[in-house]
Amino acid sequence: MRIAIPVSSNSGPQAAVSGHFGHAPFFAVIEQGLSEVQFIAKIPHSRGHGGGCAPTDELKAAGVTRVLCKGLGQGAHTRLTGEGISVGILEGPYENPAQVLAALEAGTLKLSEAPVLCAGHGEHEHHHH
Repeated sequence: MRIAIPVSSNSGPQAAVSGHFGHAPFFAVIEQGLSEVQFIAKIPHSRGHGGGCAPTDELKAAGVTRVLCKGLGQGAHTRLTGEGISVGILEGPYENPAQVLAALEAGTLKLSEAPVLCAGHGEHEHHHH
């Protein structure tokens, strides 16, 4: 199984896990059973509102079958699961891919039973009429 984890940098297994899938500039890609970490840079899309938040094409091209993240929006969740990429919401103090991989290998990885989906990005919160 190839797993993608949204991270804030491509600085190796100690890169900080991003708090939101759509805000992560990189994805750490790990193969279950191996300790190697590869990185994918998120490619900006021109899909309009919400574009680029779910880089499904890049993840599928890398052979990713599961995303583990701290939070994501409904649109990203729908696009990922619609393409056959399962989503797990990390529960606990996982700060980097090395910790996630260690917990996965030890069988102690804690995932939320029900995905915590972000309500939106707040683009419309400051509009005045």
